[in-house]
Amino acid sequence: MFRLLPFCAIFPVLSRVSSLRVMPHDKKIKFAELGGDLSLECNYALEGDELYSIKWYRDDNEFYRFTPSGEPQIRIFPLEGLEVDDKSSKTHLLVKNVSRETSGLFRCEVSGGPPSFKTDVLDTNVTIVDLPKSSPIISGVQSRYRLGE
Repeated sequence: MFRLLPFCAIFPVLSRVSSLRVMPHDKKIKFAELGGDLSLECNYALEGDELYSIKWYRDDNEFYRFTPSGEPQIRIFPLEGLEVDDKSSKTHLLVKNVSRETSGLFRCEVSGGPPSFKTDVLDTNVTIVDLPKSSPIISGVQSRYRLGE
């Protein structure tokens, strides 16, 4: 006669559930003023996993990497229009003196450790705006008009 074994006795590896997820935010689109600073956040929940790395990309080009077990832990790769501030942390990135080249699709990628290396991403579309320095001036018109003019 056959006897049924408990599921966890057959597959003991599955008894420890872990996951990783990047916490979404309500700003899928961000604007920054030309010459100003851009602040980007990447909050995550390991939920039982171990952090392997946090990487930042602009238009699929990696420019920032945090690896807790790496030496050095933080690596910054030069990319036109991106000046990463020293005050940046693994979850908060500060880009100084933004230019038109800074605009693009920014992606935060968080990866868990071995053996699964689970990964989650968060995308933010960044647009740099060049606001006028003064109020608009309307010229070529009279200050008053009479009926019929």
